[in-house]
Amino acid sequence: MLIGAAFTIFCFYIFTHLLEGPALVTILVFNLLSIILTFPLKGPLWCKLTWLGMGNCVGIMWNLVRFSLITVTTGIKPEASTLVNFFLGPATDFIWLVPVWALGLSTLSSLEHRKRR
Repeated sequence: MLIGAAFTIFCFYIFTHLLEGPALVTILVFNLLSIILTFPLKGPLWCKLTWLGMGNCVGIMWNLVRFSLITVTTGIKPEASTLVNFFLGPATDFIWLVPVWALGLSTLSSLEHRKRR
């Protein structure tokens, strides 16, 4: 778990320069849930760290696409895009959070199942 926490702190330091508040909070929640709930599970460490890193990359890409779509649809009006981002941000973040979480858990389960054979 210590390696996962160090990886999360490193990623958080890098992402603070790339993303705004709601996206950063979502990625931080994903990282904390990953560390607390998956690192104690059986499975290779490289798989857990890869899953964490790929989840962060998917989160960054999703938030950049979402921010671009919000900017285009609101016509680059700062107050309108901030309001839309505030209300739709957390709800649309589940679109990437749930599939990435499910893929990671199924990969850990698959690797553990192959190891037992």
